[in-house]
Amino acid sequence: DDSACWAAGGRCQYTSESCFSYRTGLCAGPANRKCCVSGSDLRCWRIGGICKNNWNSCSGGYIKGLCGGGLSRQCCA
Repeated sequence: DDSACWAAGGRCQYTSESCFSYRTGLCAGPANRKCCVSGSDLRCWRIGGICKNNWNSCSGGYIKGLCGGGLSRQCCA
């Protein structure tokens, strides 16, 4: 199940493919299959957050301006 990677705005792929930044543990399959996160979400990931739409629940609270996509896509940290 790759839904955790998709929810984070990423795409599951093999590490032999080019990617700006990989996250582990979000994709099904072998260890060399990881979640490729776009550069526009990297600022959120660096502070330990995850980018998602702000109508979804977020235990820590949302931070604006750290995620790519529309205005409702914010960093849950």
